[in-house]
Amino acid sequence: MSIPQQELHGALLNLALAESFACVPSPTAYSVGSVIFLPRSGTQRIELGLSENNRSADALDELFDLLEPHFPVFRSGGLAEDGPAEESPSYGEKVQGLILSSSYSRAIEGNTHAEANALTLLERKISQLPLDVQKRVITATSTGEGEVTHQAVFQAILSRAWLYASMEPCSKRTSGLKSCTEAILASSLKRVYIVSRTR
Repeated sequence: MSIPQQELHGALLNLALAESFACVPSPTAYSVGSVIFLPRSGTQRIELGLSENNRSADALDELFDLLEPHFPVFRSGGLAEDGPAEESPSYGEKVQGLILSSSYSRAIEGNTHAEANALTLLERKISQLPLDVQKRVITATSTGEGEVTHQAVFQAILSRAWLYASMEPCSKRTSGLKSCTEAILASSLKRVYIVSRTR
């Protein structure tokens, strides 16, 4: 049985908050953390009220199985070590999903923000997945056939993923760079959860 959704969201928002503590403090910028999470189908079924015989949830199971060897597992008790769930040292805790990426403000050189950094790091990880895994991701998500590009695989995975941020994503950048809100809207992220909003 999956843990209650409020508890799951709280745990993942706490992970995003923990990422924010890795930021080098700046007197002119916020310190924000972000996590991109791929829920396992049972978690998704509860969240969306899907039946056990739902094709969307079955596709999510297949996607989860493809990506599990390449990303850290998140269990009801917290983050487990990288690698397959059965090799994880957690004892009897249910696998809730995968941590696809996590980051924080200024983690990537330049005036960078947490959400955009998490997306950038995930795109880099996806480009390193074996080609056969990338092809199977496209097939599992039914996003089309033909040439497999890293961008197509990235968007296919994001279309099933949730982003957690320790603060409301920025909507305007004084630096002229794309805002985090624009980056999120340009992606196919399924859901976004935040700890706090700015006023």
